[in-house]
Amino acid sequence: MSTRIYAISQFNDYDSKVLTSTITLLQARTRDQWMRGELNEAEVEFINVDTPEGAAIWDKGGSGIRVCCSSAERNDRYYLARPIRLKNLSSLFERLEAENPPAVATARRAGPAAAGPDAPTASTAAASQAVNANEPFAPNQGMLGYLFKIRDDNRHAVFHVREYAPLFPPPNLHVDGAEQVFAWADDEQQLLDLCAMPGEGLAARFVKPEDYAEQTGSAQERPLDVLIWLSAVHGSSGRPWRGLDLDAAITLNQPPNGAVLPLRPVDLALAENLIQAPRSARELAKITGQPLAVVAAFLNGCIALKLMPNPETSGAGA
Repeated sequence: MSTRIYAISQFNDYDSKVLTSTITLLQARTRDQWMRGELNEAEVEFINVDTPEGAAIWDKGGSGIRVCCSSAERNDRYYLARPIRLKNLSSLFERLEAENPPAVATARRAGPAAAGPDAPTASTAAASQAVNANEPFAPNQGMLGYLFKIRDDNRHAVFHVREYAPLFPPPNLHVDGAEQVFAWADDEQQLLDLCAMPGEGLAARFVKPEDYAEQTGSAQERPLDVLIWLSAVHGSSGRPWRGLDLDAAITLNQPPNGAVLPLRPVDLALAENLIQAPRSARELAKITGQPLAVVAAFLNGCIALKLMPNPETSGAGA
């Protein structure tokens, strides 16, 4: 699997977060690992042509692979309709990867000299830096902020997607803070979509305990820690937790519970290295060969479940 870099031009903050989060959701489906980075390092540039500035950038042309993003239907080679929908983005990435293998895409951006087998590609060089280009992850926003409040206040709540949300509305998500469980009746991919959605697309309604039991029906209950983990790992889009020092040594209070949490092979490898000795995020990325954003997402999950000190409250790593 190759690590490849994309950039975003002329999107407002909300749409930028939606696009970045949705691309992160696709990582389980794409052949390559896609990370957000700076424009001069990117193979693919998403341009919002619905703004005058974006239209001017598009008309000017440029090197590399460019994706035209517009609310109006277009006939450009690579086109993504706005608002962003997971299905359309998935189809686009299938084409991008099929028509632009990593070596070809790198040659278009960096020139023939970079296409040799021993030459570092633009995406490889940027992988460890792409995480720094994004704003820090603010845990009080989005799904994770809601979950912390529900957990700490022992409340019951029902989540649903607002009508203007860019993803297809999934069924309601029920959370029981008192019993530390949640109920979800649909597939795992839609649950990830919900966990990664920006806070503006979510709505939470507190309900009485008796109403919660009535509304969950036959949906299977699972530990709330699973939902918190997914919201931190996938909802952060690889952005480091606010205050986290990527160069400071990290010690786990305890490892993630593999019997409860949906841990990926990379999570197991990262946890194993942290169990062996305190290491910084950058050291973990180097040892495991993973992009820094992947390491940051894993650490976010550990912080959310209190498996390591919270840099915002402990001062460690700030």
